[in-house]
Amino acid sequence: MGGGLNKTIGNIIFNWAFKKQNRHKQMVNLNDAGIIGIIYLVKDEKTFNSIKKLTLSLSGEKRDVIVAGYIIGKEFPNYCIASNSGYFFNNQSLRWTGIPKNDYLSKFIEKEFDILFDFSQDNIFTLKYITGLSKAKLKVGEFSADREKYLDLMINTKPNTSLDELIYQTVYYLRTIKSR
Repeated sequence: MGGGLNKTIGNIIFNWAFKKQNRHKQMVNLNDAGIIGIIYLVKDEKTFNSIKKLTLSLSGEKRDVIVAGYIIGKEFPNYCIASNSGYFFNNQSLRWTGIPKNDYLSKFIEKEFDILFDFSQDNIFTLKYITGLSKAKLKVGEFSADREKYLDLMINTKPNTSLDELIYQTVYYLRTIKSR
């Protein structure tokens, strides 16, 4: 996504849609979750492998796990071609405002996940848009002041916490909370 005007217009659209949003918020224990969404920024192969490992461990527990990974750049890395590794998108899947324009991402936003994990660890408008407008019952991600508005549960980590540590803390916490 380009300059300031794009970002400003994208944020206006996001804020308007967020205010109109109607969803059923609910605290959900990970053991009770039947369908889980994961959204993240594909920074490198290590990030990809961390999410793939999490996806495999969660999928093995009689639940559906749907993963969407955002790739900044035109080329999709070879490691993303692995089977059962999720759906990947880049700027070609976005409008000039950074808002998703394809059906898959629209359906991802509309899907009523029991839990949506946002493992982006970065302030990227497109991922904020998808997570913020998601119909998920519980939205979970790393703590940051700009995410307070749209995440239901934030994991407070030390600066420069690794993705693997964030995943570990998030999974640990979601296995211990009580569902409503």
